[in-house]
Amino acid sequence: MKKFLFSFIILTFVTINTNAQLKVDSIGRIRLNNKVAVGASTNFSVNAGLQTYNSLTNGTYYGLYSKVDLYNNGIWQRSVAPVYGLILSYSSSPAGKSSSITNYVFSAAVAGVAQKGVGVYGATGTALPLTLSGDYAGYFNGSVKATGTMTASSFVTSSDRRLKTDIADLSHRTSELIYNLRPVSYKLNVNDTLHFRYDADAQEVQNTHFGLIAQELQELYPNLVYENEGDGYLSINYTELIPLLISTIQEQNDRITALESQLSQDNSSSQKQVAAKNSVVAKLYQNNPNPFNQSTAINYDLPLETNQANLYIYDMNGTQIAAYSLTELGCGSITISAGELNAGMYLYSLIADGQLVDTKQMILTK
Repeated sequence: MKKFLFSFIILTFVTINTNAQLKVDSIGRIRLNNKVAVGASTNFSVNAGLQTYNSLTNGTYYGLYSKVDLYNNGIWQRSVAPVYGLILSYSSSPAGKSSSITNYVFSAAVAGVAQKGVGVYGATGTALPLTLSGDYAGYFNGSVKATGTMTASSFVTSSDRRLKTDIADLSHRTSELIYNLRPVSYKLNVNDTLHFRYDADAQEVQNTHFGLIAQELQELYPNLVYENEGDGYLSINYTELIPLLISTIQEQNDRITALESQLSQDNSSSQKQVAAKNSVVAKLYQNNPNPFNQSTAINYDLPLETNQANLYIYDMNGTQIAAYSLTELGCGSITISAGELNAGMYLYSLIADGQLVDTKQMILTK
């Protein structure tokens, strides 16, 4: 058994030195494949629980750095920290000043705290920002993607004039395309775990959502649709739909204003026509032609409020020989045929609401 154990140790030692997978440096750090070091430095400014290096000879830049020493009462001291997968902390307390230490009761995969600057920084590419003003809990130099719900008290979009070029008003033709959009209701396809990470009973899963189909919007407004890198799925920039909606509302308001103006003019014209009709006084006109031998027309005017009107024809002895009920108000006309009367001279009278309006003569020749 002892011989076997001794052989195993020798074999392990040879394997480690041959493949250079595991090393222990002069200050006690364990290096894995020259990439990861676990241990501590005697220099408190680079004291680390876990570090990854671009180069073991360069202790300034880290791929991963976790610090558990805290500055308190003028000295660096170790304290019991809450449970984190990785905590990145920075304190700018000056010498001789104490910084408060608070033990939190939550767990975090990554937690970053900075009194000044950025708590958590993430970037695509290798370059750090040249300038950064203000303090941020998180700063991301590049696109950010999430598979869950993002919650905030407000969302704002950079829109300073100094950040824009080629500024132009939206044309009505551009905004009119919005009438062709198809709003839909839908449920989330939670089987697609690449894009959604929700529990089955999550509110986002249970709720009915409202929106547009990216492929349909792309046909009308391709600039509002983005294709995700890698998987080819489409996303919509809903924020930039707002200017199109505003333009459409403004256009509709212009049309409504024009229609109201036209309607006002039409109402005014109609009121004038009604007023003109209402101002008509009852009147009887001379028949035309006169004399006549075939037919003649007798014109008249009747106010719109007239309830009953009649035209009566008399012979020269005053005997009534014909009567016509007049139902046409305003300007009206009635035709008398020669076959209805014998040749001779006649009198015709207009009576409206029991009042004699006028009496005139007509002559029928044969």
